[in-house]
Amino acid sequence: MYNDFINEVVAKQTESGKTPRPNADNTITQNRKRLRNKLDATAAELDKDPADVALEYVNQNFGTLQRYVTVNGEKPLDNPVELATQAYILRQRDIEQVQNIIGCNRQDAEIYLDESEAKGIELNDPDADNFLGEIFEAVGRVAGKGIQKIADKRAEQGKKPGVFGFLAKLTAPNPNVLQPQQPSGVDLGGVGVLAKDVLESIKEAEKKKEIKKLLPFIIIGVVVLILTVVLITRSTKK
Repeated sequence: MYNDFINEVVAKQTESGKTPRPNADNTITQNRKRLRNKLDATAAELDKDPADVALEYVNQNFGTLQRYVTVNGEKPLDNPVELATQAYILRQRDIEQVQNIIGCNRQDAEIYLDESEAKGIELNDPDADNFLGEIFEAVGRVAGKGIQKIADKRAEQGKKPGVFGFLAKLTAPNPNVLQPQQPSGVDLGGVGVLAKDVLESIKEAEKKKEIKKLLPFIIIGVVVLILTVVLITRSTKK
């Protein structure tokens, strides 16, 4: 985030008493829209899940994601899906920070953040290499798949989706990236802990899925073990 731009917005806000509207025509927001359309078109052409196409894009920009996570004070994870989830949650923290500073809705805060990065790149800001930019569009698709699994699982168990449901809604494809949204009212404070919880939940869900796959083999193994014990016992009695 290019802080000088956000400070300028706050200064104008203080001076006029009104919050200026974010410029949705900035380079980053427009690039995000183009990438969104490209991901959808490629997915339709190849008959693939858009999240899988987005994962390829995440892999191509792995280094950028690592830098973004590092600059935001966390150790980048090695798995690309986990790294995307980690970066996504950190980005939500940035969006919420802008939302709180300016006092706007979440959608506007996201565009302000895009605009701040676009301005930083334009002015050759030294932190520009650490910006997430339009990659956020692909990151959201990848992260959303795992987060949605958690939200669905909680719903099946009769639990409220909580922050997982909120994040899942944010990652769902939006036909209009500029569609106004109301303030979420969901506190994403303590993002470091949240990121850990999300990733651990995904791992746990995948682990349970693998155990279910192996269950028939485990049962067969137990049956074989019982038969072996019975045969040995009978042999011993003879």
